Amino acid sequence: MKKLLKEKKLEKIKKQIKKGKKPVIRIPEKWSCLLEQYSNSINEPIKDFRILSCIKKGKKEYFLCESFKTINGKSIKIALTNNCLRYLWGEATSQEFKMLNEGYAFDKYLPPEDTKILITKTKNQSDITPGHFDIELEQIELNKKIVFLFTFRIDFLTGNGFAASEDYQKGGRKSSWKFIYGEKDFMSSFERLYDDTIIHKELVMDSCEVLALELEKRGAENHARRLRERGRVHDNSKIGYSAYLPEYEISAKKKRFDDELYALSKVSYLIDTMKNVDGKSNPLVKEATELHWKNNAHHPEHYKSCLDMTNLDIMEMVSDWVARATQMETNVIEYVNNSQKERFHFPDWMFQQIMYYLNLILDNSKVVERQGTNGVIIKHIVPLN
Repeated sequence: MKKLLKEKKLEKIKKQIKKGKKPVIRIPEKWSCLLEQYSNSINEPIKDFRILSCIKKGKKEYFLCESFKTINGKSIKIALTNNCLRYLWGEATSQEFKMLNEGYAFDKYLPPEDTKILITKTKNQSDITPGHFDIELEQIELNKKIVFLFTFRIDFLTGNGFAASEDYQKGGRKSSWKFIYGEKDFMSSFERLYDDTIIHKELVMDSCEVLALELEKRGAENHARRLRERGRVHDNSKIGYSAYLPEYEISAKKKRFDDELYALSKVSYLIDTMKNVDGKSNPLVKEATELHWKNNAHHPEHYKSCLDMTNLDIMEMVSDWVARATQMETNVIEYVNNSQKERFHFPDWMFQQIMYYLNLILDNSKVVERQGTNGVIIKHIVPLN
């Protein structure tokens, strides 16, 4: 995470540029690799640049830079957004500070690249967007020449587009952010719900992918394709209506999904109770979970009888169980045998089918731990081969 350069210091640098001085910057390794990847003429790392000028284009401001190194006798020209320059010259925060995860504002701090974050609007604490923050490279025209522009971009994890980081610093979108993989003590009830759901969705997609690969080996390509799609939209009702819904379904489902989001957020502090089959006596928890079951066919409670579940419902349900057990570090086989079998009164033939899919995932996958950019351990379910 980088503490951004203060505006006064940035204005001072602009004045130096106007006087003909050329401040020197060094771009990170990842940025240099992106440049090499996107340019046909660059075949070696280029990191050191001089700032030539500050150019305004509409409401946006770009810093035009040229490389010290030359390729075939020519220097390489790039452009940086205001935020990129502030990020490069800003001070990095300590690892301990990163772990706190306490309401960082976009105009003071930017997340590390390749980080998943929750963006909360300053004026409305229940208006939250989960996003993936990373550096992007695109080509733009500056002074009648095409140059490579570095910019920070936020891709929305709900699948409905992207935005530049600057969009969240001024005006109606002014927002703060927190790490999705980070300390939850500083999160609101809505943020906790989003955080848990996004992490869970990723693990469900992992489980679905393992099962889909095994289905393809057995010739069930259609089921594999449809299962991957089910994994992609799994539990979207928990975080508002899905951008993946067809246009004609949005108006009918939006209110139902928003009602579920509100009900679940009220009991997100009881998240352990929500996961515990025996702990659903709380009326608020009961209301929230019943709304969730109503919106999601991978729960047996969605139907009058578990016998009404389709093969895809069962496969998504099993993937859901594996994902939740991975999150909670519990034994999924014990959970199914001790709780789920009798709870839903699965007939023997159906329970055998459930165990078949469950063992397909468990026998052909492993859990790996990777360190996230913000220093937090992230779990993934990956195929054995």
